[in-house]
Amino acid sequence: MAGKIYVAKETTFLTMDGKEVRISAGVTRVREGHALLAARPDLFKMLDVHYDVEDTRRAPQDEPAPKAEPKTAPEPVKTEAKPEPEAKAAPAAAATPRQRGPRKTGS
Repeated sequence: MAGKIYVAKETTFLTMDGKEVRISAGVTRVREGHALLAARPDLFKMLDVHYDVEDTRRAPQDEPAPKAEPKTAPEPVKTEAKPEPEAKAAPAAAATPRQRGPRKTGS
């Protein structure tokens, strides 16, 4: 579906095939050859495309870059095993909280 694209320059209403159609400035877009564009070319201007897709049907200009050879994992570094440190004594059981008596009020 090739062809230039046009965008509305002003907002208006048109009647097409017995139906009212809203044309919004800067929003409504039509492709070259559309009935709205043919009926009212003065309402539209050609749309500027900032980023377009590549045409994949063209032959490449340069040869593709050679594929890189697959990388192999580096050999692991061998280290000598270190002896485990001696286990420390288990901590003493936690002390139980002291129970408090009734609070004394100032008298």
